[in-house]
Amino acid sequence: LSSKDGLRWRWSFGDASPYAFAAAPSHTFAHPGDYTVRVATMGSSDAAWLDFDSAQVHILAASPAHPPVAAFDALGPVAIGETVIFDAGRSHAADGSALTYSWNFDDGGGAQGARVSHQFVSPGSGLVALTVTDAHGESSVVTHPITIVPALPVAALTQRSWLAVQGADTTFDASASTPPDDPPGDAIAHYTWRFDDGSPAQTTTGPLLTHRFRTAGDHVVTVSAVDDAAGAAGVASLRVRVLPSGAPLLAGLALALTVVAGLGVSLLRSPPRREWMRRLWRSARRRATERASA
Repeated sequence: LSSKDGLRWRWSFGDASPYAFAAAPSHTFAHPGDYTVRVATMGSSDAAWLDFDSAQVHILAASPAHPPVAAFDALGPVAIGETVIFDAGRSHAADGSALTYSWNFDDGGGAQGARVSHQFVSPGSGLVALTVTDAHGESSVVTHPITIVPALPVAALTQRSWLAVQGADTTFDASASTPPDDPPGDAIAHYTWRFDDGSPAQTTTGPLLTHRFRTAGDHVVTVSAVDDAAGAAGVASLRVRVLPSGAPLLAGLALALTVVAGLGVSLLRSPPRREWMRRLWRSARRRATERASA
């Protein structure tokens, strides 16, 4: 009748049936109609039952023959104040008719529509419920658990390799990612890497990853830094230009290195010359990239 922390539960189903005292009971309603389900709790130091929550349920006389399908994606932990998008676009009616969408965020808030946003203001865990109703009045419900944390990790991503070339090793660095301050002592547990070149996602415990791009062109690299305390993820992305493996890149680099070697050490001692050399180096890189793209 009580949980391991001494908290007791009492459920009333609004149909004159006896109370249920389990933490997660099941119940069968004998008749269709609208009922108010209430739950109360009593702690070890409480002198009476305290109302905890309530919900309205609608019981049908029989299951619909062709109910609509309610669907949305489960989410990992989200942060207080974060704008969270919920998308029911995969929901559909059996006969293709239009649907109405009703959301319950388990914090007193709700919304209507296929794609909605919501901000949670308190940490904790709950259930997000979506009810879809078709043109015939038939409904379906789907729920997913959700965890709200004070803050998410902050992910950071840089490219260690100077250039990215198709088929060659390119190293990426997420070591500047940081866990949230709350709870104290939290740490980044692992990193999940995703590349848009068709390669599978990879998970590492360290912040470095070396990757070989299969195709040339502009690519996006995404890393999720996941903390140890709640499994919450901070996400960072980086756009990378990958040069073709057969590009005449080395010619431009050789030209730049030859000029630097020929000018000698004295070139580096004068600020105007240092700026001139930087411009020359940038120009060589630009010409190499232009040739590769041609």
